Order: sequence, then C-alpha cells, then structure tokens
Amino acid sequence: MVCSCCDLTTPQFEPFIDPSSLQLLCPLDNEKRKFRLTVGTPRDGNAMQSTLQSLPIELYHNCLQYLDLQSITTIRRVSQTTRSAVNSLLQYKELYEHAPHALRACLRTGIAPHIPLLRLHNALTTMECHYCTTSDSSSFKFSSYLSLHTGYRTCLFCIRNNPLLKTAEFQTLIPLCCNPRASIVMTSLPRLRTLQGVYNTPLDPGNVPPPPTTLVLCSAIKTKPGRSFSGQERKAIFGNEEIPTIAHHPLVKAVNESNINPAVHYVGPDTPKQITHRYASVIAFPYVPPSRSKADYGVFCKECVLMMRYREEQWTRRQHRRVNPLASPRTIEVITKAREMACRQYVVSEEAQAEAVKLNGGRETMSHAEHKKSHATDTTLSSEWKAWRAEQKGPPLPLFHHDRFG
Repeated sequence: MVCSCCDLTTPQFEPFIDPSSLQLLCPLDNEKRKFRLTVGTPRDGNAMQSTLQSLPIELYHNCLQYLDLQSITTIRRVSQTTRSAVNSLLQYKELYEHAPHALRACLRTGIAPHIPLLRLHNALTTMECHYCTTSDSSSFKFSSYLSLHTGYRTCLFCIRNNPLLKTAEFQTLIPLCCNPRASIVMTSLPRLRTLQGVYNTPLDPGNVPPPPTTLVLCSAIKTKPGRSFSGQERKAIFGNEEIPTIAHHPLVKAVNESNINPAVHYVGPDTPKQITHRYASVIAFPYVPPSRSKADYGVFCKECVLMMRYREEQWTRRQHRRVNPLASPRTIEVITKAREMACRQYVVSEEAQAEAVKLNGGRETMSHAEHKKSHATDTTLSSEWKAWRAEQKGPPLPLFHHDRFG
C-alpha cells in the first residue's frame, strides 16, 4: 500500500490480535462429529446417564448457558452427548458461526475462565461500546472491537484512551504482594497471556515490541476489606494520576501526530509498553443483527479521518512559527474532537441502522450515507482545506485496511 503522505509502501494490518493466526494457534474441533476412540458401554447396552443428561433439553441448555467459556470447552470433551448439547446451544452456535476468532482468542490467552458465555454472546448481538454507554457522559457509539479482559465491546477511541482499559504486568504486582502489609488481593485476579504479534503501531520507528507477558486489568485489582491502596501500590499500578491525559488516535504513529501536550517536557501516563499491552488484549468483533443474516463490522468515515490529519498538519505548521509552542485549550479541544470523530464507526446494513435507532432511545441516529452527505454540504469548510483534500490520493490511514473506510 502506498502512503498518502510520504509515498512509502507499508503493509496492511490492524495493530490488534490477528484472527488469521489464531486459526493455527488454537484450532477448534467443532467440525468433528465423533471422538477418535469409541467409548465402551455396559453389556446390557444401556449407557449410564449423568444428572444433567437426565434433565429435559431445555433445562440442560439453561444450565450450560451460564457457564464460562473454559467450562463450556471442557464439558464438550466429556462425551459425544455433551458435545452435541453444547454445539446445539444457541449462544455457542452463533458465536462459533460469526466470531470463532473471539472464542479462540479467549482460550489462547487464558482469559476464558473469566468470560461467561452469555456475556460474550450479548456483546455479539449488541452494537454499542460498553464503556461509552456506562460512562458519566453516556453516549451511543457503534464499535467493532472486543476487550478480552472483560468480554465487553469497546470502540477504537476507548481502546487507547479509556483509563478502565489500562493494564499492568502481573510480575510487577508480585513484589508488592510480598510485603506483609500489602493491601492488594491476588485471589481470582483475571490474567491474560499476550500472544506474539505486531501491536506497536503508535510507537516511534525502531521500537521493538515487548515479549509476551501476563497482564491484569488495573481496574480489576482489588484491596483487602477496609484497606486502600498505599501510595507506592497506586503509583506502581495506575502510574502518576496527577498527569493530565491527552487523547490519541490508536491507528496513528506518535511521529505523525501533532504536539498538543500541556507542557514542554510532558510525559504521558501510559508508557510505550503499556500502550502496546492495550492493543494486545483487543480483537476485531462483528455485530450480528436480530435476523442473524450477516455480521456487520462497520466502516470508518474517510472524510473524518482526513479532517483529523488536516487539523494535525495545520497546527504543526502554526506551532513552528509560534514563540510559545504550547497549544491553547481551544486548540487541544479542536484536535481532540477531530481524533475522536476519526475513531467513530458506522453500521453498513439497513437492519443494523434500524436497530441503532432503537438502542439510541428512539433518537434519530445518522447513517453513514447521511454522514457523508453532511460533509458534502458543509459550507463552513475553508478553501485551504478543499485544496489540501484534493491532493490526497492514497488511503486515509496508510496502516489500515482499505475496506474499512466508506
């Protein structure tokens, strides 16, 4: 792919878990109808049934659907009867049909015991970002990514910027827990093993991706009853919380972003390794509408992405001519808004669009076609922007798939 800003050829990829590699790392056995070795039966020919198998199939399925992904996978290995029961379970069947890579990712990373089947299926059939919906300033945003730490759907902007998705390495917690006065509880802490891959898109060129490690979600770490984190523990887990945060676009390299830092020697709360770890726990995840006809991954708005790049370049040029290089609050607000808009996705199918209106409380939700029209009819755009836009011939984001833009 030829970059639209520097004419360099770059490969197409997403800086998240690669679904195609999971097929080799964690193959599923759903195509097998029988076990390799036959199971013997008593001489009278009557096979003994377990308590679960003696239940009516509706109650049997009711019990199975409340299991976690690891238990569901384990119970499929017990007998051909249990395998058949799990395979006929509606939630499992739809996940295997539309998002088998999500099942593989949960199993391969070791997070499956902490992800209930119902939660993952609910994420498959719900289109909005869980973190945007449950935030203080609740908003409706379609998203096509899954956080493996929690099994909830997350949007592109939250992947990089939401503090609830910040991770810590498990090995950094061990020295803290060795202290007899430690307040951290390590019992049943969900741990995720990262997979080998390329997750360092936002880092500077030449940085080597960190080796696979074990991660925990910072927001999932709990304290003993009646205790709170000490200053040392809080700093080791959450970093310096007094540092103001700057929003970033997760698919843009740091060297290609404009500088809107609030101080000259500003250092963000997330280290390059922590940014990489955020991406190593995310995978593409489709939305399946009620008819279950076709999975919808959504599209990004090409014009919004180009507008973000234009704002970034415009501020960089102005910054070089200024005596004070720091961005004003207004500039930070404008560029942050541009980065957020460039992260938004829009559903493609008409059925998904109708469902989005229902989920948004009946309020009219702008479709992708209507959103494109709003760009075409915008009379506030400057001639400088139009001239810059006419020069852009390549893909909106050089490091991303062509088919994800509309």
